[in-house]
Amino acid sequence: MRAFTLMELMLALLIAGLLAGVVSLSLASPVRAAGFEDAVEQVIGIDRHVRQRAMATGRPSQMLFQLHRDQIACVDPDMQLAQRPPFNLPAGCRLIWVATAHDLTHGGLRGIAGDATIHCSSLGMTPSYAFELAGAEDQRAFVLICGLTGDAIRLESEQDVEKLLRLPQEARDDAD
Repeated sequence: MRAFTLMELMLALLIAGLLAGVVSLSLASPVRAAGFEDAVEQVIGIDRHVRQRAMATGRPSQMLFQLHRDQIACVDPDMQLAQRPPFNLPAGCRLIWVATAHDLTHGGLRGIAGDATIHCSSLGMTPSYAFELAGAEDQRAFVLICGLTGDAIRLESEQDVEKLLRLPQEARDDAD
């Protein structure tokens, strides 16, 4: 009977290590993409949570988007207390901006800096607003949240966001 030599075993381990490295590199990008999509869904979920809480308690609430910390806090405006610990975006994800139609009249989307507060009525309604979330490898998500319903719409670009946020204002201008 012939056994494997030390050199043959080391060569087999080297090949196995190289294959493991190739597999991990090929899986890294899809895992990051899935994490980014999960972060987008979590931000949308926070909006739903705040709306449901406001309707259940019959009290207004608000979301505080802390852009410099990449956090979102749900706050009771009467007590100025967080309703739960703030949500931290996963590593590699950043909130670029959060804007309402009102914000567009004051410098556009890129003019927004600092914190953004979205107020939610006791009926679970907010102004329509949008946000941009950025991830690794040039991942970008532009999401519009419809104020009356809370429906979330993924958009292709900043220009689409601006166009849709301006529609209610243009309709009011046309009515005058």
